[in-house]
Formats: sequence, structure tokens, C-alpha cells
Amino acid sequence: MLDHFLISADKTAILFIPVSWSEGQDSLRCHYDKMGEFNVKSGYRLALLEKFKDSASFSSSQHRLWNSMWNLNLPPKVRVFIWPAGLNALPFLDNLWKWNVVQSPSCNGCGTHIESSSHAFFRCKVVQKFWNETSFGRLLFGVRNLPILVVLQFMTSQVDSVEFELLCLVAQAIWDNRNV
Repeated sequence: MLDHFLISADKTAILFIPVSWSEGQDSLRCHYDKMGEFNVKSGYRLALLEKFKDSASFSSSQHRLWNSMWNLNLPPKVRVFIWPAGLNALPFLDNLWKWNVVQSPSCNGCGTHIESSSHAFFRCKVVQKFWNETSFGRLLFGVRNLPILVVLQFMTSQVDSVEFELLCLVAQAIWDNRNV
């Protein structure tokens, strides 16, 4: 049967997959969304939860944050941007420097500090001027030295969903402006 659907190399690879040593019966498992349908998003969420289920880095408060993020009225581009931003996985100069991609992690905006995600979004003098002119300035002042994920969690407890959406849009705009 495999010969009909697969090339020889794939068939050989499949046949070498070890059979489970457990005594239980095999079962078909699929994670459905709220509507009872399987899609890539629900599968991705299941894989992510499975990967981080025992990890301290994926707490229940972070789970709630990401769940609320997917329900915001934001363009997909912004949602997809906020995820790696919150996990410190964007290519800021401190990360690029750790990955041996750039010679220096110094911020191109101010030139005096290491460009981390929290520096680029909240602490750099270039963006501080902007934040100080917004309603977020006062709230961000006390948390701007913390990791982005902590700032996002804090802000969800301080502002309503419309204001949080605006914060996410502004963060995306700061990122876009940084990469011009």
C-alpha cells in the first residue's frame, strides 16, 4: 500500500520508525478548536502547549496572555509580531550579538546602551520621548526595565483591550521604524 503513495526513500524511513513499547491501544488524536474543527492554528497551539507544559517559562498567566492576544482585534501581522517580541526572539542587536551576527550590541538609536527588546521598545531615549507623550508613559515607567513578556502581562492588567491593542500596534510601529 505504501508503494502507491510514497517514494521509496520515504517508505523506507517510515518503516524504520520504532513501534511503541507501551501496552495500550493506538488511538487517533486530534485537537479541535472551539467550533469543533481541526486547523493549523489549533494544532500549533496544541504543539506549543505540549512543548512547554512542564516548563516554568510557560506559566498559566502566560497562557492566559497568549490566549487573550489571539482574541484581540489586531491585524495578523501584529499578532505574529507580538509573540516573538514577548519571547525575546526578535533579532535585536543583543540577540544578534549573542548569535555572532553583529560586532556590537550597541543601540543604533542612542548609541549608549545595549539594544535589547526592552531597551528598543521602552528605554531608549528615542522611544521614551514618544511614550512620555502617551497615556502609557506613566504605566510603562515602572516596568520598562523588565522583560517584554512581563510588561505585556502587566499592561493587560492595567488597561482595557482597546488600549492594549493600541499598545501592540505602537510596538509594531516602533519595530517597523527601527527596521527602515
